[in-house]
Amino acid sequence: MRILTCNIRTSTADDGENHWEYRKEYCCEVIEAHSPDIVCFQEMKRDQFVHVQSYFRPFKSYGIPDVPAGQNPVNAIFYRSDCFQFITDSVCGNYPSDHYFVSADVVGA
Repeated sequence: MRILTCNIRTSTADDGENHWEYRKEYCCEVIEAHSPDIVCFQEMKRDQFVHVQSYFRPFKSYGIPDVPAGQNPVNAIFYRSDCFQFITDSVCGNYPSDHYFVSADVVGA
């Protein structure tokens, strides 16, 4: 099983030539080159979630919206649907007040 974690940097930052629009294809190509079975993302915004979802069609995805910060998935898990099955999820508390701990149980199919 190949698990990749990836902080893709938010798409809302003023990053000039490194803005998400200029690096989104490259980011997906780098991820794809590692042939992951599961990819865990940090700092993901909705537009990034949608783009990655369209790029990795054989993958299923799960992300909890960061309600206080505008409904963005923030931390999301993408997994190969031919190898894994989503079972359940849970959200625990608010620490700090604008972040959530997310857990998703995904098992081999």
